[in-house]
Amino acid sequence: MSANLVALARMAAGRVEEAFRSSRMSLARIPDMSFPFANLLRAAALCLGDWQGVDRLLALEATRPLREFKDGLDFIRTKRDPTPANLERWRVAFEARVSHDQLR
Repeated sequence: MSANLVALARMAAGRVEEAFRSSRMSLARIPDMSFPFANLLRAAALCLGDWQGVDRLLALEATRPLREFKDGLDFIRTKRDPTPANLERWRVAFEARVSHDQLR
């Protein structure tokens, strides 16, 4: 868990390549840990623009327990392919999720 926090701190400090390497090493050591996987997706998609890397990670998604990060996959997929239809589908799903969570 500490390695994950270090990776997040590096990413926040703009040291994205270091954060990416750190998260990749954590994921190699503990494949079932969802935090490094989510960090890698965020770094590849939002910071590095590495869409081939995103695609490789998304292909692994079926084999990884993402737990609380599962909902973020739709956002990453939409960033990967931001067509008007995908943006609208994401917006509707997001609004439904927020509405549902407010009812709890």
